[in-house]
Amino acid sequence: YLLAAYAAAFLGATQLRGGRFNAWGTVIAVLLLGTGTTGLSLASTPQWSTSVFTGIVLIVALAVTSGRVRLPQRMRLRAVATD
Repeated sequence: YLLAAYAAAFLGATQLRGGRFNAWGTVIAVLLLGTGTTGLSLASTPQWSTSVFTGIVLIVALAVTSGRVRLPQRMRLRAVATD
């Protein structure tokens, strides 16, 4: 039951400020998820496809967030190594 809520929260963290949870990003994420799941329902897809869509969005949001967090750390390590 919480899959959509987790997906909206983590997707919201990737929208406006990378890696930081914020209300406006979560509102945008809820609208995106709602549009996607409603669109799948209107397209007469199987009932399980909305959960798959939400899961894929959650995985992508986590990947983007972790990539944004790790990138500055790598840049700092390279700057220290070159000094």
